[in-house]
Amino acid sequence: MLIFTLLTLAPSIVVMMTPFTRIVIVLGLLRNALGTQQSPPNTVLMGLALFVNLAKLDVEKTTVDKVTMTVIIPAFMVSELRSSFQIGFVSYLLFLVVDMVVSSILMGTCMLMLPPVLISLPFKLLMFILSDGWNLIFGSLVRSFKI
Repeated sequence: MLIFTLLTLAPSIVVMMTPFTRIVIVLGLLRNALGTQQSPPNTVLMGLALFVNLAKLDVEKTTVDKVTMTVIIPAFMVSELRSSFQIGFVSYLLFLVVDMVVSSILMGTCMLMLPPVLISLPFKLLMFILSDGWNLIFGSLVRSFKI
């Protein structure tokens, strides 16, 4: 039964103990900035909730030697969430500016019935490709790891 439990929890443990969390959220926010849904992923939130709920740590009586993995893993995930939202916010802000410019132009030309997303998506994709967006996103992700 112990082996089956470990096999069941192994994917979640791997997700929570690697930089996968940061990368998934940054890419999720990037996906959301382009006009799609679902960020942060439910797996990250569920894993975090599962380990913060298991910890039950008395902070005032705990020393560094007594800190367990049920405390370290959620702390790591929270730091990954913080970093990923900072990187994602900057990339999201750029796409928001494009949406606002396109929306203002459409309103100024009295094209109120035309959805701004229909016009802004090609411009966002073009801006992302011309600015070498993949290199910038993954470059900032790699630089964010303090090795």
